[in-house]
Amino acid sequence: MKKEDNLVLAKIYDNDARANIALGILRTNGIPCELFNEMSYNVMGIQLTPTDGIRLMVLRDNLDEALELIKDV
Repeated sequence: MKKEDNLVLAKIYDNDARANIALGILRTNGIPCELFNEMSYNVMGIQLTPTDGIRLMVLRDNLDEALELIKDV
């Protein structure tokens, strides 16, 4: 199984600054993560549907810890 197959959604952001802050917090704490839709969101500049934000994805095994770390972002 590839790492990408084990990614789950941690949070959806409507602001690229907040998404990148959360990404930095997780990576600083050793949690692998990726942002999805960041480029298309920055180009378009609008959120088309409630699920079209910048998606912060983490490994399934790290989800609980990740949510605790970013709960205030």
